[in-house]
Amino acid sequence: MTTLHIHAPAPTEILRKRKRCPTCKAVSRFVVVVFEWYDPEQICCRCGERWEGSEMAARPFERGWRKRSIARARQLWKEARPR
Repeated sequence: MTTLHIHAPAPTEILRKRKRCPTCKAVSRFVVVVFEWYDPEQICCRCGERWEGSEMAARPFERGWRKRSIARARQLWKEARPR
């Protein structure tokens, strides 16, 4: 029998932040997703780029990823509390 374990921790907190995006080169809205045991994930609401800790996250090799990332960031922005 095979056992499958999927590790997807729930965030402890979701915050709003404004800062200059290294990719957009503009002051943008960022969503910061904080996890208990991991570095926070930051997502730019303008370009969809993600950072985990201080490093840019790998871009997925799929069509339309940026559009989906922007939509996810904007949805999380609505649910987040201001920082």
